[in-house]
Amino acid sequence: MGKKTGLKAEIEALSRDKQTNLHKGRYEEVAKICNYLGELLTREERYEDAISEHETELEMCEKTRDRMGKAVANRKIGECLCAMGDYEKALRFQQKHLTIARDLNSDLEQQRAHATIGRTYMCRAEGTDELRDSVQKAREAFNASLNFAVVLKGEMEPAEYALMVGRIYLNLGILAEMSGSMLRAVKHLKEARAMMKDSKLPEEELKCVSMLASVSLNLGELEPALDLAQMSYTLAKQVRNRTAIAEALVLRAGIALESEKFIEARHCLKKVLKAKSGNEEFRPRARKMLSTIPKLQAALRQLATADPGEDDRIKLLDALADRYCSVECYFTALRFYRQTLEAAKAAGKSASELAVIYVSLTQTSVDLKNFADAIRYSREEIKLRNDPGQRCRTWLNIADYVERKEGGGGGSGGGDATMSIVEIGQRALAEAEKSGRSRLILESLRYLQAVYRGLGDVDKVDEMEDRMRTVMPVDEDSESDVESEGKSRASSPDTEDFSSLTESDGDIDAGEEKSNASMAARRGGQYKVRRNEKGETLLHTAVINGSLKRVKQLIAAGHPVNERDNCGWLPIHEAANHNHLEIATYLIEHNASLNDRGLKGCNGLTPMLDAAYSGNLDMVRLLFNRGAVVTAKDGDGKTVVDALMAWRKENFTDVRQSMDAQTQTQFDELVGSLQAAMIQSGMRPDQLRNSDGPANQSSGSKTRPPSGLTGSKCNTDPRSSRVGRSPSPDIHADGAKSYQAAIDGVKGTSFRRRQEKRKRALSPVVDPTNDALVRSEEFVGDDWLIEDVTTSDGPHISREAGGLLFTSGVRCPTEKRKPSSFVKPASRTSTLSRKTPATGIEDHDIVCLDGTKPSRSGVDLEFIEPEPDWQRNLPASSGSSSTTSLLRPPSPAISTTSSTPILVPPVTSVVAPAPPPQPTSIGRMRVRIEELVIIVPIAQGHDRTIGWLAEEAAVRYCNMKGIKPVLQLKTSDGAVLSTVDLVRDVVAQSEDVVGFPLSWHNPPVRERYAKCCAAAGVPEMRNLRQALVTACETGVLCLSDLNVTASSAGPVFNSLQFQSNIRQINLEANPIGDAAFQILLAVLPSLPNLTHLGLANTDLTNNSLDALKRLLITHQASSRSLQFLSELNLSHNDFSDDGMGSLTDIVSELPCLTALTLDDCGFTRCFLDRQEDSFRAAFAKLPRLRSVSFAWNNLEAEGVARLLSVLPANVKPLHYCTTF
Repeated sequence: MGKKTGLKAEIEALSRDKQTNLHKGRYEEVAKICNYLGELLTREERYEDAISEHETELEMCEKTRDRMGKAVANRKIGECLCAMGDYEKALRFQQKHLTIARDLNSDLEQQRAHATIGRTYMCRAEGTDELRDSVQKAREAFNASLNFAVVLKGEMEPAEYALMVGRIYLNLGILAEMSGSMLRAVKHLKEARAMMKDSKLPEEELKCVSMLASVSLNLGELEPALDLAQMSYTLAKQVRNRTAIAEALVLRAGIALESEKFIEARHCLKKVLKAKSGNEEFRPRARKMLSTIPKLQAALRQLATADPGEDDRIKLLDALADRYCSVECYFTALRFYRQTLEAAKAAGKSASELAVIYVSLTQTSVDLKNFADAIRYSREEIKLRNDPGQRCRTWLNIADYVERKEGGGGGSGGGDATMSIVEIGQRALAEAEKSGRSRLILESLRYLQAVYRGLGDVDKVDEMEDRMRTVMPVDEDSESDVESEGKSRASSPDTEDFSSLTESDGDIDAGEEKSNASMAARRGGQYKVRRNEKGETLLHTAVINGSLKRVKQLIAAGHPVNERDNCGWLPIHEAANHNHLEIATYLIEHNASLNDRGLKGCNGLTPMLDAAYSGNLDMVRLLFNRGAVVTAKDGDGKTVVDALMAWRKENFTDVRQSMDAQTQTQFDELVGSLQAAMIQSGMRPDQLRNSDGPANQSSGSKTRPPSGLTGSKCNTDPRSSRVGRSPSPDIHADGAKSYQAAIDGVKGTSFRRRQEKRKRALSPVVDPTNDALVRSEEFVGDDWLIEDVTTSDGPHISREAGGLLFTSGVRCPTEKRKPSSFVKPASRTSTLSRKTPATGIEDHDIVCLDGTKPSRSGVDLEFIEPEPDWQRNLPASSGSSSTTSLLRPPSPAISTTSSTPILVPPVTSVVAPAPPPQPTSIGRMRVRIEELVIIVPIAQGHDRTIGWLAEEAAVRYCNMKGIKPVLQLKTSDGAVLSTVDLVRDVVAQSEDVVGFPLSWHNPPVRERYAKCCAAAGVPEMRNLRQALVTACETGVLCLSDLNVTASSAGPVFNSLQFQSNIRQINLEANPIGDAAFQILLAVLPSLPNLTHLGLANTDLTNNSLDALKRLLITHQASSRSLQFLSELNLSHNDFSDDGMGSLTDIVSELPCLTALTLDDCGFTRCFLDRQEDSFRAAFAKLPRLRSVSFAWNNLEAEGVARLLSVLPANVKPLHYCTTF
């Protein structure tokens, strides 16, 4: 306690010193203090506070122009972000550290930078599913760090050098172990241990020895592993680290169990349990292992002494393997599973039973990181499966094992020729199509799309996207898959009784249903889902709280993605409802059910419908882009467009407030995109919005149904049953207050109704056999005691009074979404003839509250006159709801301000029932601007002009491209349209309109970038935004080595349109791929002064060369694309010899080219076989060409000779090193 108190006092003292020095302008001192404060806060795991201090340090270094200080501050920020699990952001700061270290030519800082980047990639490999890519990049970073360490050897003390290099080898060993390369891991770990031991660094040596023991155990070298575990125990005692002592003892016990040395294992485990401190983390596992030992001994004796029949022997062997798996003794478990397989084959067991054993063998091999054997066992399983759905899932598992094996060369050698992951994905898709299960088809298509995206095959990516849109999910299919994932498949091995294995227990179920049960039983480590009283899992609560880090941790730990709460909502529903874009993206990438409709009480809401009713436009866009079905309808037959219109009607009407221009633009563009997709899916234009029947109800009733709805199985709140109301003698005196509460309760109803289920969903509906009580070990931790007794200083108001004016007839919860200055308009049809459950009296909305000036009685009321017939028949505008609100601004002649309490008159039919509005038909106009076709929705019969249409099309174009044109609209035959003419008078229903840009309005680049990010559904990147601002000032866009991906590159490129001062673009070492390059090509014609284009190491393929060739040839006559380009760098891209044809055409269209760099592009000696003459002719057109580089290509002597023969004499420095 004293240490914490002292540290807290030190932090407070340093904070005061920082403020003092800051006030005096001593910025260097402030930077030093912030650096130290950040380190102290990091030690306390207060990472956000530490980041704040390091950001201040960075600011001070900017003021003092201390570049090294800036580098260090960036590194520290990156380390904190890595500890928080935000790896991508951490890498951006660490790349800045590396860039500055390179500029300063500091070998030491470059070594630290590479080591830090490698550690971040290693953490990302552990915490996410990006194992293969992360391990490869971490290995590259550590190797680069090792190279710099060798350079620094003579400048450092031997102990410092040994610590630096030893840690690098240790990290390389950990990486090799993660990817399954056990022999490589042993090599690196031995090198690390030797350096630590020679330099007498016992703490670091302890880490190496512990890792060596674990790796030796995975290799099956039990005796060496046991010796290493004993050595780690000795070192832990030497450094007096109690936690390390406990860890070493548990490791020793595990190896002893594998070796069947039960006495030694029991001795180690008792030591762990007797320790007074330092063993908290290992105590549960020690208890479990200790309780398992006698069961294992009994089973082994029974197996050795008895001679059971074949069936009993198979049971016994399988149970022993499961038991060993439950205590993570996988090597011995694998041995018993193999014996089980041999016994089962000898007994002539069925194919389905053998397949179950192969599943266990596969998963145990994966636990041992022996991916080659896992692939082999999975293929044997496929041969035995009759269900195409099972075969599909196994093929997808094989794809995962292949990627992990290739990531580190893992496994111990399976001896099989592994097919490509593309072929594996295609086989999985074929099996999914045979099964006819939509969920499996979508999962296979999604996997193939990811593979093709990684390969840069844009056409295949688009093909997979189109095929996903055609797959219509089946509710029963989706639900059965989700349920099968979430159910507990078998009892834990802890509850098994080995003594019963020799008795006749009846026949074992040999069907396919045993597969999952045996897997769970054999593992003993199946993720146990914990729930609170509302049925929400830990994943639900993490999503609701917006904790992306926690979501990643849970999914990485094996938490099912598609678990339902008591009402039937999935985590993806919660992400959509709460507008957590990054979380939704992560869930979708991990196979969340994108089109799930929930259970019966969820009214058929898919995640996209849920987001639409909540007004989460960015979320709707994200789900739409990710393949959500746009034609899905809720239980009332409403589409996503209906939901968006309902949200706008509820929140943005003339009486309440207007939608701001940006939101209006985003809304219109989204609706237009959805309507276009719905038409492409086969819907007729008159089906895009369902205006009949229930559509006229209050829009709030179409939001997520609360659990307290009538008929919902989630309704167990005891308060919801108290519908009776005893007569109150003060009902007239308290009427005004009741109405005041009712009107206040109306505000923010949409959000509150969506949150109602969190307070009332107390009974599960998924599995009626669940216990009524929540087990302590499954309880998430929410406070579920709901206070149902309230106190008030004033007179008591009846419970039902707050719901009298609630337009859907459902009780309104008390909390508000946000403070609101307006009153929710009542929907006409939902309030004309509604009976309250308390009294059965028809209530009609006859009063309205003006919340701006309360009277002394606490409420202002006014009577609402019936709506005139002429106003009823007015057509609704596109910016407001289709019905005119019943609420009016208060009239001075009617509103009451006296001090006399207002008596509420008997509820009578003051408002005349109005007929429901006629359905409004929505048309659409197609406006072509250059090569882009924009759809603008327009209601039939509205007085919209050509000028309005031009402005709407320009705004939508701006949202997508980042630049707004001033348009002149023409018909398809060239006739100019006047801006004052009505659209309906001059344009036919199905006629396209052409928009010709007269000029361009270029907003500031910050604004353009923000709009482009919003349109693409990606977050803004601060470093990219700053680079764009700098580029607009200097004409040089430098994004080299910033890890700019395809998704983040699109908004950057679109932001550059018509930025005519751009002269240089450097995109080196960013994985933008072919897809993002297509966006860049669309922008290049608007950059006439571009002279330098750096595209080295950007994951381009021959497809990009073909696209660039088409751009230069097609647009040569009409534009000046790249006519002043002097330097083109295409190095380190996988083009191959097939790309030479396109490359030759590209070069011939660049008259100002002076330097061409094509290093490491996969060219061979045959690269000129079919292009020699055209290559010579193309280079002859380039009088200014001075430099050509073909280094690191496998040209050999023949290829170099041919290249020299075709190049013109003006090319002096020809670089062809390492081409032989």
